[in-house]
Amino acid sequence: MYDLKIITIFLYTSNSTVLPLPVDIGGKIICTTGFAVKGKILGDSDGLLIAGHCTTNNTIGDPVHILNSDGARVGEIISTTYGDGVDYGLIKLAYGWKGSPSVIGPGKEGSVSLPILSAISLSLDSPLCLTGATSNIVCGKLVDTDQSLIVYNKWDPANYLYLEGLNIIDTGANRVHFGDSGAAVYFKEQTYIGHTLVEYASAVGIFVAFNNEDLNHIEAYYYSIAEILNYLGLELITQHIK
Repeated sequence: MYDLKIITIFLYTSNSTVLPLPVDIGGKIICTTGFAVKGKILGDSDGLLIAGHCTTNNTIGDPVHILNSDGARVGEIISTTYGDGVDYGLIKLAYGWKGSPSVIGPGKEGSVSLPILSAISLSLDSPLCLTGATSNIVCGKLVDTDQSLIVYNKWDPANYLYLEGLNIIDTGANRVHFGDSGAAVYFKEQTYIGHTLVEYASAVGIFVAFNNEDLNHIEAYYYSIAEILNYLGLELITQHIK
C-alpha cells in the first residue's frame, strides 16, 4: 500500500486535459473529473466521467468550469443519474478540449502523469488509488465489493437515497473529502520496455462517497468503470506505450 502525502499539481492546456481536473459545476458544486471517454451520446466530442451528485439540480445542462484563476469553461453536464441505486454523471467537453487518457498518480519522487492503458476489475486486497481535487493522491486496498449505501439526498432533504453495486477501499488513516467526488480510481502498474521502466495505470472506477467514522480505516466508495461504461454506452479513451 502506498503511503503518500503529496501535493498534486493540476495542469491543463487549451486543447487537452490532464486528470484530475478540479471543476466548478453550475457555479455551486466543486468536484473532480474522472476518466476520459467517448461514445455516441457525445457525438464528435470527448467526455469526462463524474459523480451524478456533482450536478446542481440533477438535470443536464450545468456549465463546467476549471477551478482556477481564469475559470475556463470546459464543457457541460450532458448526462446524470443520481438515484435508482446509481450515481453517475458525464461531462461533454467543449470545442477545442480533448480528454486526456491519463491520471495524476504516485511516482518514485512525487506525483506523475500516468497513461491509462485499459480498464480492469480487481480482486480483494488489491492496492489502488484515487486522486481528488481536495485530498490529492489517496491510496489503499480493496476490501469489499457489491455493497449498498444509504446517503443523504441533496435534492430532497426529507429523504435518503439507496446506492448499490459499490466497491469499498480501505484508505487507512488517509482521509478523503468533499470535492473529491468523481475522482478516477486506478491501479498503478509498471513494465520494462527495453531497458526503460515505464509506469502506467489501469482504470478501475469512479469515486462517489466516503465514510470517515473510523479514522484508522476510512472507507472510499466507488463504482466500477466497466459498470459505468456499460450503463452510459461509452468507451474509455486509452493510450498505447511503445
